[in-house]
Amino acid sequence: MNSGQNIENQSRKKKKHILYVLHGDFSEDASNNRGGTQLHVKNLVEQLREVYHIYVLARDEEYIRLTDYSGEKKVYKFFVGELEDKPTLFDEKIGQVTANVLSACSIDLVHIHHTVDLSFDVFREVKKQNIPMVCTIHDYYYICPTIKLLDSNLHFCSSPKECGDCDSCLARRFHLPAGFYKEWQKTAKEMLGYCSRLFFPSFSAKEIMENYYPQFAGKMQVIYHGLSEIVNSDKIKNSAKLDQAIVTDKVEWNLDETFGMGWALLRGKSSLLVKTYIEVVDKAGNSYVFLPEKHLRLDVKADRCGNSNYNMCGFLMNGFSGMFEEGELTFRVYLEYDGKFYTDGKVRVRNNVAQKQENVLKVGFLGGMVPAKGSGLIGDIIKSNTNKQEVMWYIIGTIGDKTLDAMEQDNLVKVGTYSQEMVQGLLEGYGIDLVCLLPLWAETFSYTLSEAAISGIPVLATDIGAISERIQAEDIGFLVDVKEKPEEIMREILAIWNEKKEDYLRKKKNITNMKLKSLKEMAEEYRKCYDIYTFENKAVCDREMERWLMEGARDAREIKIKNPEEVVEKLEDKVADLTKQLVEANNTLQKIYASPAYKIAKRLPFLGVKK
Repeated sequence: MNSGQNIENQSRKKKKHILYVLHGDFSEDASNNRGGTQLHVKNLVEQLREVYHIYVLARDEEYIRLTDYSGEKKVYKFFVGELEDKPTLFDEKIGQVTANVLSACSIDLVHIHHTVDLSFDVFREVKKQNIPMVCTIHDYYYICPTIKLLDSNLHFCSSPKECGDCDSCLARRFHLPAGFYKEWQKTAKEMLGYCSRLFFPSFSAKEIMENYYPQFAGKMQVIYHGLSEIVNSDKIKNSAKLDQAIVTDKVEWNLDETFGMGWALLRGKSSLLVKTYIEVVDKAGNSYVFLPEKHLRLDVKADRCGNSNYNMCGFLMNGFSGMFEEGELTFRVYLEYDGKFYTDGKVRVRNNVAQKQENVLKVGFLGGMVPAKGSGLIGDIIKSNTNKQEVMWYIIGTIGDKTLDAMEQDNLVKVGTYSQEMVQGLLEGYGIDLVCLLPLWAETFSYTLSEAAISGIPVLATDIGAISERIQAEDIGFLVDVKEKPEEIMREILAIWNEKKEDYLRKKKNITNMKLKSLKEMAEEYRKCYDIYTFENKAVCDREMERWLMEGARDAREIKIKNPEEVVEKLEDKVADLTKQLVEANNTLQKIYASPAYKIAKRLPFLGVKK
């Protein structure tokens, strides 16, 4: 019997109640809804909601949010206060909400995915009510509150022997008192001890956890994350049913002189709630559909009598022209709102003067660019490439590193933020030959590696964590030491394209032959585990708990964007006000720089005046 049949048969039986706990719900109307953990929980819910009655408990700014994902989605919210700006061991309010949820929902099994922004009370309350509990380790939060096990020098602490002065490190990061780290590990060890099973998305993550908690080795289990099919441009077009879009004059849009930029709005609707699709047809008649990055367009707001609904109507496709041959491109815009698609039926034509780069090595850096992901190393590698004609660099993802963000070169394209629906089209469109993933910490899975693999592109990565483990297991890429100098990595990149070209082609072939675990296969593994540890919970929700739940539903309705445009308008006005303040502050600063007094003061150090 296959996994799909098992799940279908299980769904015919009386459903057990499962509670997922994490730091942010994946729902679009929740805060902090993006990330690998949220994506994983979303996949589990979608695959198992017909088998179990599934609830998700997560932090949502000042509230604990409880979402019932069985049948029609129901949301409850319970106030617990502002988020702490440093790690918290216990919080009485969070503990009380957790206890009430467990009772009110007659939970049979709790699967904890993360408790950052929550507290360890979640574990304690589950234990008090004698409910089976399992936990997936998505990072190293239960070893150290730094989460990624990187010290202030970006050194990875793979075992207790590798750690330096932990108290000093945490004092610098969070201003925590001496002895906090010891208390943290003592508490985390106690909480993990309550769990019947500890799941890991890779063997390397399991091994690192064993280094710190060897006593739990017997209940550790590796289950690789399953993967949904990466959607390409054609599938976006088909799934969105753009050919069935409603033609209306309420759609307005324009293309800027700067290629790949413009704006689009649906009159009367907030642009924050509208998704923009751009269809591009090249001179050969090939059609491509893109989901561009949104950005602020106060000029459009000004043109429409200050209507803040349209603050975020701008769209941007960085480096877009490099995907196409020189010649005319035809553009059409589609807007999605509340599940329906709209267009004005009009097209605009632009001449693409930039030619696709041919006969050069095209290297893509994929994912969020922050120091822990090697953003500093990436910048140094690009700078070390003295022969700029040999390599074109593409940064595909959000840049959270000021130095890298400020870097400008003719052979560097910053594509910007992307969605999973876009990634295959971007990699193929830019003709990326090699993807580089250079984290400094041991990632526990890496969805970006999966995205590169599904797109059929070999990877060069640092020899650390799950990325290294998965590359070696399938022989789909190349590895460099995590401490390797940027010049050496640059030499390795060129060698891969030249002396190691045969090896490169072999690895590329390996990618086409590799089998990635499906979401159904992953769900079936978890279903088997759940059925081992769950038992029929005889607890019945009493009237007091029913009233408490109803109050949470009422609060959620009051907090929920009942009239989204009103709340969004307030948020957009706040963004506009902050933008205005920033512009005014910058103008004031420029006046100061231009003043004679500043120019004299700037020269004082060179005149021998002490600071």
